Amino acid sequence: VGADLLSKGQTEKAVAVYRQAIAKGREDMTRLQRQIAVLRERRPGTELEGLENKVRLTASHVAESRNSLGLLYELKSDYDAAIASCESALDLYLNSAQRPNDGTDSDVERTLQNIARIEYSKSTWPQRKALHKQDEAIAQSVLRAKHSSERKRLRMERIQVLTAAMDLEKTTVGESHPQVAKTMLTRGLVQVQMGTASSSDGRHVLYDGIRDMRTAVHIYRDSLGKRHPSVGRALAKLAQVYEKRNSTETVDTNGVLVKQRDSDQAMALYNYSAKIIRNSIGNGPELGYVLKCIGDLHQRDRRYPQAMEAYSAASAAFGGRNRQVRVSSSRTVMTNEEGDGCYHPEMGWVWFGIGQVLMKKRNWADAQDALEFVLIVIAENKRKKEIFGMTIFSDTSTDASNNRSHYSPLRRPVDDGSVMTYDAESLQSEIELQVVPKRTELDESCLMAQTQLSMGTAQAEQGWRGKAKESYKEAHHVAERCIVLLKSCRVSDENRSRAALNISSMFEKLGDTQIQSEDFPGAMGYYDRCTSLFRTLGGDDYLALARLLG
Repeated sequence: VGADLLSKGQTEKAVAVYRQAIAKGREDMTRLQRQIAVLRERRPGTELEGLENKVRLTASHVAESRNSLGLLYELKSDYDAAIASCESALDLYLNSAQRPNDGTDSDVERTLQNIARIEYSKSTWPQRKALHKQDEAIAQSVLRAKHSSERKRLRMERIQVLTAAMDLEKTTVGESHPQVAKTMLTRGLVQVQMGTASSSDGRHVLYDGIRDMRTAVHIYRDSLGKRHPSVGRALAKLAQVYEKRNSTETVDTNGVLVKQRDSDQAMALYNYSAKIIRNSIGNGPELGYVLKCIGDLHQRDRRYPQAMEAYSAASAAFGGRNRQVRVSSSRTVMTNEEGDGCYHPEMGWVWFGIGQVLMKKRNWADAQDALEFVLIVIAENKRKKEIFGMTIFSDTSTDASNNRSHYSPLRRPVDDGSVMTYDAESLQSEIELQVVPKRTELDESCLMAQTQLSMGTAQAEQGWRGKAKESYKEAHHVAERCIVLLKSCRVSDENRSRAALNISSMFEKLGDTQIQSEDFPGAMGYYDRCTSLFRTLGGDDYLALARLLG
């Protein structure tokens, strides 16, 4: 029962079940020992081997539960409690279960190894903790850095610190420990950021980062099991890298050269991640965000029915009530709209995707409804932030462990599936493994401007010229605010470039609307604004800049 609860992410309930199992086991041991003592006193010579075997078997079960709790305490960095629990397990094995301590009993040897490893982990914990704290401090410095050369230097420092932490963890807890996977995944993400931001030597750094992330996925899968939520989260992180790179490579598959698209790999990884998260955690922000990413990929490849299905499932995962949205004359997809005024912030991006699909299908009325709902979500969350000072939603979930673990220092693999495994998310430095991004004011403002711009298009297509003009004016106003936020906010290179491109694209589209209205001086003003932004903030996308200049 405890292992099953862990596989579903209910760690605290699992701990309570293990403690209940220990208490029940000790109660059974006491009852059996009392029964043996009575029989020896009243019926000397009675065969008691069966009852004594039951005592030894019960003691072994209690010792296993003690080992499980010891590992949980270790993962929470409560090393004294972990050592005490494992020492209690060893005492049960040797004295109550009467196991030999001559190196022949695997459970006794494993418990001795656990005690030695935890004691070593305790001695190195201050140093490991300090390295991770140092990494987090450098990560904040990267956000504050104003020049790309300074950010590159700081990221190199992060890689060195993470490598030192990972080397220490390998010698302390072992190369196949989830903490090693977590540190390796973080290092991979930093290398990917370096490779994406670099224009010269970034290619090999990017590949190193992807290799680290793939290795981290394998360690998670081998140590926690294929169904563990951490595996799903790591797969989602890797999928995001492929989605953003969006290139095509020629790979050698058994002597045959095959073109492999990053978008196809991202789709496969997202689908696998969604399956794992759905089965282990269920509906929630993490599943919703992965499904939203699947919808975005389908939309980018013009698979609109599949995109609507993914967005519908994403909206349901965030929570809501059903309504119908027409996709075409022959197809209807159920999507969701919350009716209690309490919306997860990410719902805005989901419904913006729905609106874009409906616009591609030229379903202007439903597209406008979807986009208006996006503005409602943004307004409600802004109001709640003003009232509470923070969002009322939490995007972190209590992690679980899969009871079908390949790696476990707690017991040998057996067929009954009772292997105790790691609760990796109880460790420090959890930021890098979160699937759902932390949206900033800049992100929300860009979404609002894009929504107003799309609403203007939908209104214009329906002949509502006055409303369309108002929407375009509001889009321009919000886009100008985005520029101010872009220059003042502390954001990563990737987010800064993406926001700059989004803002530039908005001014370009506003220029297009002026062309349609035959306001050529107004169009030139928007195009000039766009090219100016592109030159100062947009990065190295010279092809897009050339198009704008033309």
